[in-house]
Amino acid sequence: MFYCYYEYKEGGISPPNAAIPRQQQIATPYGLAMKYKKEERMTENDRKQSPIFTKTSDFLLWLLQHTEKFPKSERFRLAKRMEDCAFGFYELLVEATRSSKRKRQFLLQADVQLEKLRLYVRMSQARKLTSLSQYHFASGALVEIGKLLGGWLKTIPET
Repeated sequence: MFYCYYEYKEGGISPPNAAIPRQQQIATPYGLAMKYKKEERMTENDRKQSPIFTKTSDFLLWLLQHTEKFPKSERFRLAKRMEDCAFGFYELLVEATRSSKRKRQFLLQADVQLEKLRLYVRMSQARKLTSLSQYHFASGALVEIGKLLGGWLKTIPET
């Protein structure tokens, strides 16, 4: 169990105040807090330890270094799309950890982003912007991330 602290302001509790039931509010020496069960929300520490987040973060860093070397004409076309897809994928993963009702929907959207990213990596290799060894690394990393995402999706029941 962990607590999320929020400030008590004149005229009510600061946002997100309206949706907090009274039984979840706890008075502590540090102010009011909201009680969460550990399995309801993933903390920043849990997200850092999760393999899908670490592998995606590592791939993102590699991708940013790799796309910096693209020619100027491709940097604003293909490189931008690749980077936007990769960041969008990571953002959807974070949103999935924060959501309880729409988790599956966010993960399915992340799967679409991952598929787009695979296409862009193939296109960069076909246009000779990515060497064969770089392509093997990128495709291997994307396959591994895809397996982790698929495993996470299997744990969430369909509604």
